[in-house]
Amino acid sequence: MVLKESEGELLEKALKVLRHYEDVVQETVGIYKMLNKCGVVMYVGKAKNLKKRLGSYKSFAALSPRIQCMLLRIHSISFIYTDKESEALLLEARLIKQLRPAYNLLMKDDKSFTYLSMTQGLLPASIVGQQVKKLPPGDHYGPFASVKAAQSVLDTVAQTFLIRTCPDSFYRSRTEPCLQYQLKRCSAPCVDMIAQEEYARDVQNARKFLRGSTQDVFDALEAEKEAAALKENFARASLIQKRLELMKKFLSKRVSVQGYEAQSIDIIGYAAEGEFINFHIRFVQSAWDYGASQYFTVNAQELSEEDAVAHFIMQFYSNRRVPDIIAVSKLPGDLKLVHDALSIANGHQKLTILSPTSGDIKQIIDDVCASAQRDIKDRMRVRAEMEGFLSSLKEKFSIPKRIRRVELYDNSHLQMTNAFGAMVLFTPNGFEKSFYRKFSFKNPLAYRQDDATMLAEVLRRRLAMDGMDWPDMMILDGGKTQLARAIEVLEERGADIAVVAMAKQKNNKHEIFYLPDQSDPIVVDDENLLHFLQNLRDEVHRYVLACHRMRRNRQMLTSGDRASIPGIGEVRWKRLKEHFGSVDKIYEASVEDLMKVQGFNRRIAESIVYYIAKNKETSYE
Repeated sequence: MVLKESEGELLEKALKVLRHYEDVVQETVGIYKMLNKCGVVMYVGKAKNLKKRLGSYKSFAALSPRIQCMLLRIHSISFIYTDKESEALLLEARLIKQLRPAYNLLMKDDKSFTYLSMTQGLLPASIVGQQVKKLPPGDHYGPFASVKAAQSVLDTVAQTFLIRTCPDSFYRSRTEPCLQYQLKRCSAPCVDMIAQEEYARDVQNARKFLRGSTQDVFDALEAEKEAAALKENFARASLIQKRLELMKKFLSKRVSVQGYEAQSIDIIGYAAEGEFINFHIRFVQSAWDYGASQYFTVNAQELSEEDAVAHFIMQFYSNRRVPDIIAVSKLPGDLKLVHDALSIANGHQKLTILSPTSGDIKQIIDDVCASAQRDIKDRMRVRAEMEGFLSSLKEKFSIPKRIRRVELYDNSHLQMTNAFGAMVLFTPNGFEKSFYRKFSFKNPLAYRQDDATMLAEVLRRRLAMDGMDWPDMMILDGGKTQLARAIEVLEERGADIAVVAMAKQKNNKHEIFYLPDQSDPIVVDDENLLHFLQNLRDEVHRYVLACHRMRRNRQMLTSGDRASIPGIGEVRWKRLKEHFGSVDKIYEASVEDLMKVQGFNRRIAESIVYYIAKNKETSYE
């Protein structure tokens, strides 16, 4: 058995590490990273005076439980010196998002937002929607919290100004107008159905419209309509009238933000209850509501609202475009420091952070705060339900300690090819997908179709992982043999972890469960608890099969097996290989690249890209 060090021994080691680095660090502003014995970054912080900050950690009893737990694991500290505190604050936020340290408060904001982009270049401009985490250079409008919100604006711009939405490769290949022209959603500049000067004027009006200068555009169209009517060009006047009606309909949905109609505003609401903090952020640009998104974090009881707002703002905008105005329920702690850091991130463009006490924006803040509070209550209700299931699990299987982390394991292979083991983590917050892990086998034939031996190898590799806490309970897919091998591995590692094997009865109607030191399996009579366990089992099944299937599909694709790609026959496969030269280049091609191949339209290209994207290997899917 491996004996664990006592808390007192760990604390003494931590204080020794702190004293050592306190002696060598400079009294200057910068970033510090605290690492465990395996070199994994556990915590990232910034300080105006690094020497004094390290000294403050020696007052162990005054620290929060989260930081106390981190200090007991500290092995070394590294430093990055900066010229200004604002630079250190920005660097801290970026490192937290990049490294995802276990003991930092991480706002889960890794979503891709949708933007509308107006192309620039020799060809007539087009407007397209794209989902990105970081914007490339260009003329962009957004972010939109949902694809639906972006599509609504895109449809309005297309119908009102008849701007093309096709890619350049499609535009170059046209010899006659496409369906968008017939639907009166494009003026067909590809085949000169509109003069270049007139199309350029429509593009300019669309840009003004998206920037919020709607009255100027409206007045210009009114004048153009009257001029067309005077020339008795009634068809043109009727078309412009329809555009004006579309604009009126869309403008009726604008948000009231008196005094800020032409600016981009992110309105942030805050709510906290128990260990939960929830932020709702609503995107308003040019008085248009671009939708809202929410972000949760846990174990943040020690943070005031001002500090929580500062943490969220810095993490959210560390690699995103900063709006003209950030409106918050409470101003962040050390407002000037946060403002200066965001100004650096935004290229020193003008930025305002405000917390209004009245007016339209104050009303929106109250609304998003109320939404954040409702979502916290929903999250806490679900959490209480999950904790109830975990308590029932503890009681049913006679587990002495409290269960907070449950890991589930399963294997998948096809005649010992593309063999994978998988681990899924469940906590009171639900399935923690960022902690899912897959385990591949370089030589699966060595296991001779012995699932129990494969499982033992997975468990050994899992328990040897650094930076991930061990679970309170493991649930295995299998029977007595798998359970026995798992117990052997746990004893090797000295791991005090409850373990249960879950298998199907021969009649395939009910699950049975094997426990250590019990020869006969038990049956779970509680239907709700049984359904909960089945959901856990189904999730690990889904994940391991997805890993196995993606590896198999990718091998089929990269080996040149065109039969695995829907809609691709011998002729098209030959053209693809001739055009790109290799299967790897086909694998990396975009929709626009594929449309350049003879006989490939957008539908075929998109189906290929979708198939490849679905079967790419990533850390989760």
